[in-house]
Amino acid sequence: MADDSLKLSRRALQLQPSAIRAMAKQASLPGVVSFAAGAPSPLKFPVDAVQEALSEIMSDPVLRVQALQYGASEGYQPLRDLIARMLVPDDGSISADDVIITSGSQQALDFIGKVFLDPGDRIIVTSPTYVGALQAFGLYEPEFVSVPVDDQELDLTLLEAEMQAGAKFLYLMPDHGNPSGTTVPLEQRIAILDLATRYRIPLIEDQAYDQLQLEGKPLPTLLQLDRAQDGADPIVCYLGTFSKSLTPGLRVGWIVAPPVVIEKLVSIKQASDLNSGTLNQVLVHAVANKALESHGPVLRAFYRAQRDAMLEALDVCMPEGVTWTRPKGGMFVWVQLPDGMDAAKLLPHAFENYRVIFVPGGSFHADGSGRNTLRLSYSLPTTDQIRAGISALAEAIREFRHGSKTPNPTGETTTMKMKSIAAALGGVCAIAAAGSASAGTLEDTLERGILKCGTSEGVSGYSAPNDQGVWTGFEVDICRAVAAAVLGDATAIEFVPLNSKDRFTALQSGEIDVLPRTSTHTFTRDTSLGLDFVAVDYYDGQGIVVSKDSGITSLSELDGATICLRAGSTTEVNLNDYFRANNMEFSSVVYDTSDEIREGYAAGRCDAMSGDRSQLAVRVSQLPNPQDHFVLPGLISKEPLSIAVRQGDDDWGDVVRWSFYAMVFAEENGITSENVDEIKETATNPQVRRMLGLEGEFGNYLGIPADWGYQIVKQVGNYGESFERNLGKGSPIGLDRDQNALAKDGGLQYSMPFN
Repeated sequence: MADDSLKLSRRALQLQPSAIRAMAKQASLPGVVSFAAGAPSPLKFPVDAVQEALSEIMSDPVLRVQALQYGASEGYQPLRDLIARMLVPDDGSISADDVIITSGSQQALDFIGKVFLDPGDRIIVTSPTYVGALQAFGLYEPEFVSVPVDDQELDLTLLEAEMQAGAKFLYLMPDHGNPSGTTVPLEQRIAILDLATRYRIPLIEDQAYDQLQLEGKPLPTLLQLDRAQDGADPIVCYLGTFSKSLTPGLRVGWIVAPPVVIEKLVSIKQASDLNSGTLNQVLVHAVANKALESHGPVLRAFYRAQRDAMLEALDVCMPEGVTWTRPKGGMFVWVQLPDGMDAAKLLPHAFENYRVIFVPGGSFHADGSGRNTLRLSYSLPTTDQIRAGISALAEAIREFRHGSKTPNPTGETTTMKMKSIAAALGGVCAIAAAGSASAGTLEDTLERGILKCGTSEGVSGYSAPNDQGVWTGFEVDICRAVAAAVLGDATAIEFVPLNSKDRFTALQSGEIDVLPRTSTHTFTRDTSLGLDFVAVDYYDGQGIVVSKDSGITSLSELDGATICLRAGSTTEVNLNDYFRANNMEFSSVVYDTSDEIREGYAAGRCDAMSGDRSQLAVRVSQLPNPQDHFVLPGLISKEPLSIAVRQGDDDWGDVVRWSFYAMVFAEENGITSENVDEIKETATNPQVRRMLGLEGEFGNYLGIPADWGYQIVKQVGNYGESFERNLGKGSPIGLDRDQNALAKDGGLQYSMPFN
């Protein structure tokens, strides 16, 4: 069938598929590392907040009718109010009347094209620029003119010349733009706005990545600068979205524009889809109003770790002549290959032989230039995949650049196997990158003189400030032991309180040095988070608390129960496994902190609460009538609570591991904080002498002072002392040692030998 047999329009016949979307099939194949997709990581979708907000909306008889009905073409009023406050919170220069809600920012680009463009109109774009904008505007048959932009700056001389020649608008992504990650400096923003005002050229400011500022302070947007001008009519149309900060699946974006533009956009919206999905808007408003501020730091820490892994791998692996940007935010690194190389031709070579894909840069240039450029996205691969993928890509570039071919001595049938030798060479680079990505924690700690310790957000017996504001608890003592070993001072610690959802991200991103905070060592955590669990400091198990009045006496009686639990933990996973295995059902009420779980249970929002048995003992002790509640017999799961460090920093892992073992070893050998000085003078046991630094070079092996073991016991005490004062029968928690007794006493705790 010919292309025009169905009388398609000239415009439709010219349409081409997205270069990025076309790669989705390749990205889904097993073993492929994809740097192509610019989608946000599903690991950081605020699932719990969305679920809670949706439940609240559906439970409200007035709000649910509003959410399920047609809405105003301008959009949901409370959401428009929220956006106005987000963008200019202080001076009121923007109101809901300046905002229209769109179905994602891609619809916003299409609407801008409809409002401004006639065939043949000139529009100014940067080179490179967002390919989706070129597609959206291209439907209206304009003439694109390009202004080069490097890692930060536009060519202002050329920009002014193009504005003098006339244009319908300038399209610009000033913050962490797709594809180059460019952040336009403040002085250039002011200059661009001055030029646009002088020549009356509207500015289309696309801020899709405004919530992903990964370092430094955000600069004023063009919109903010525009609305702060005295006496000048506004000239900036601002495009925003919740796709990167919350989730793209809800498709909620917006445009802020001058009144005359908003009026036309409303008419276009009515002709297009009447209104964006009302339920989605109400849901986004509820989530953003509650969780956006707290979710932002978690999101940024995650992407910062992703970006840093990619930049460090590029630094280690890439051959001479390849350069790249160092973005301050967003999701992308822009790579320039040596002159003469064509990224579009490199792509099939990299995919077929190394199972790595990226987006060639030519599609981001309106003038067809940039053939030696490519875009890498760090949002979706794991940090290990990033390092391995960059390693393989570097090898592909070397080979493609020199036109060499790796021999196939074994006659293997797949192209991946045919490149096994070259892939192995790339693996060396990946290992080096992994080491550089997280090595140096010991050196950093020694240099700053402070250990950064991640703790719970105030859980009695584990980590909580006392009446004098001093942090105490079992987790705290682990960090005190490490600080005593490394710095000779158990108080040289910065405590960083973390909830369950943030704890691993804080460690991955380098916000903390060590995480003793109650974290179960599981297969998926050990293999997929880029962390190492160096020692089990507490053997626990998951249990369930009920009230005595409930009449429930066993786990088997919980079918249909509602259970309060913690977000971002293994608790719900374990419950799902247990209930499914026993052909039972339950519903969950999810909270972020132990206090919220306890309060929800006490208020009757659930029939039971679940968590590690040690944590449940704390929660029960804090209930108004603790004697009226008890932990059901039996365990839902094993919970080996472990100390975590970043993967790849083996030296630091050794320091943390042996600091813990020193505490256990001291208890095994009867060494306490009170008698350690006497034992130090009289000890003859070779292992004791080594641990105390009296002989051998154990401190030297670890890169810390020779008396590190002595300092731990003297300043913190042995494992039994810490357990007893924080969790044991002599503490308000009152736990038995059980599995956490020494092995010689029937428990599971014992130290590795000091020899």
